[in-house]
Amino acid sequence: MELYHVTELAQKRALWGVFSRYHYLSHTFSAGAKVYVATVNDSLAAFCAVINFPHPKVDAMRIHRLVVLPAFQGCGVGMLLMDYVARLYHKQRKVMFITTTHPALIRAMSKSPHWICFDKGRKGKYGKNSNYKNSSTDRITTSWRFRP
Repeated sequence: MELYHVTELAQKRALWGVFSRYHYLSHTFSAGAKVYVATVNDSLAAFCAVINFPHPKVDAMRIHRLVVLPAFQGCGVGMLLMDYVARLYHKQRKVMFITTTHPALIRAMSKSPHWICFDKGRKGKYGKNSNYKNSSTDRITTSWRFRP
């Protein structure tokens, strides 16, 4: 597996074009995000976008989007990429957070000694009358902090 940091906006958008259809809730992503990808045998496997996360007590970042292509789901590529990215920012003395409703990711993070769940519940922000195609109102939302 190879991991890459993508810096060119055109490349970020092109990569998001490949991965966005597989994101479970939203097809948007912040153009200002820092983007990392994982490849396996020279094939794209996973995408991770990170954004600044304003926090009153710590210098923090947040995983904004994490997507693993179907052929690579379930084999740990997403967790490896997430851990790699979180460690990069930890070396810069930044705290990494992620909030997710994805059941498989919640299960995987629950098994990791490096991701600590600090909040869990039903917190969908969009109601039944929402114009959003996908909503997290009926899902359990979990928030996590990386600790190496």
